[in-house]
Amino acid sequence: MDDAAYKEWWALHVRHARGESLSQEELLNYEQGRDQIYSEEDLSTDMEELRRLRSHIQEMETEHAGLMEQYQRLKAKAELLEAKLNTPQRQYIGASQ
Repeated sequence: MDDAAYKEWWALHVRHARGESLSQEELLNYEQGRDQIYSEEDLSTDMEELRRLRSHIQEMETEHAGLMEQYQRLKAKAELLEAKLNTPQRQYIGASQ
């Protein structure tokens, strides 16, 4: 798809994404352009890179879970300590009432 055709297609795409009505001709042009763009995409991937990415994501998810557990423990401890403070002390540290 050349630049001019892509610009025309993109305008239709934006309208379609916003939920605007397209005429039958516009809808046909939009769908044909979408299909052409999909057929031109290079979907080949570096499998080793994909494996590394998935592994990294899993590591991050594990780290996130650990951090969330730590967060919950610290939050509970802070809430217990804050409950012992008087109003001026709570206001001083920015604790909710």
